[in-house]
Amino acid sequence: RTLMVRQLKGLQDMIDITVVNPQLGNQGWQFGGFDGANIDVIAQQLTELDSYDIYGFTEVMPKEWPAIKESLGDGYVFWYSKTGYDDRTAFAISKQRFAVIKKYELGRFEDKSLNPGNYRSPHVYELEDKVTGKKFAIMLNHLARGKAEVRQEQAEGLRRWGRSMNL
Repeated sequence: RTLMVRQLKGLQDMIDITVVNPQLGNQGWQFGGFDGANIDVIAQQLTELDSYDIYGFTEVMPKEWPAIKESLGDGYVFWYSKTGYDDRTAFAISKQRFAVIKKYELGRFEDKSLNPGNYRSPHVYELEDKVTGKKFAIMLNHLARGKAEVRQEQAEGLRRWGRSMNL
C-alpha cells in the first residue's frame, strides 16, 4: 500500500526505497542478498541524498557503521550505541547546526526497565540549535521484538520519560 500511495501521489523523486530481505529472521530484516539491499548501496544513497541535520539508524552492524560514517563525512558528530546484540542504533548529528548538551543510553526510567537484558537501550541526545538557541531532546529507540510484556514495559517507561523532559 505504501508503494501504491508513493506512486499515486507522484512522490518517487522525494521518497527513496531501500530493499531489505523479505524474510523476517530472528534478528529482523537484514540488508543483504538482494539487489539494492546492502550497506554499499545504502552508503552510496546517503552521499546522493540532500544533506540532513540529524540521521538516526537502527539495526546497524559494527562492520556497516564505518561505511555510513564515511558516506556522511566530517560534518557530523557520530554515536554508535553500546547496548544490544550485534546490531545497534546510531546517530549522526550536524556539527554546524547543533551543540551537544548531553548524550546517554536510557536503560531504566523510574521503576520501568527499558533494557531488561541485552536489548538496545533508548539512545538520547540533548541538543541546542545553534541557529535558534532552542534546546530539545531526540531519542532513537528499537523496542524489544517478540515479547509483548517487555515492549509494554519499555513503552510505559518511554512515555514517562517523555513527560518528564523539560529543556
